[in-house]
Amino acid sequence: MEQVQEPVRAGSLWYYRDGGKRLSLKKIRQSADASQMTAFMREKITAADRLPEPQRSQAFRSLRAETLAELRNVIGAYRDLARQGQPSCADVQCSLYVATCYLRFEFAALQVIDEKAARQLSLF
Repeated sequence: MEQVQEPVRAGSLWYYRDGGKRLSLKKIRQSADASQMTAFMREKITAADRLPEPQRSQAFRSLRAETLAELRNVIGAYRDLARQGQPSCADVQCSLYVATCYLRFEFAALQVIDEKAARQLSLF
């Protein structure tokens, strides 16, 4: 009896090694989950959420701008890696995987920031 192997999921390091196609930014964003947010961002978001208005709203605007700037940097790196990607280059495959993870983290953080920022606390 021949064993059938399951296809490797896009979230796996082996996805790129096994010839998986580069994921679009839209696909990565759709797969981002708030539970994937890094502890670093979680602490900053929690601290901002505890502030009284209007400092809270300002803190969320700053966090959003900071996250978008970092996201732009990671997107640039991801695109550069995808351009130079060669099917047999383990370093590029590993780097693509790491960049994909960073993109998921940044998109997840952005989701949480936007959700919390949309909820304005009472000023009184």
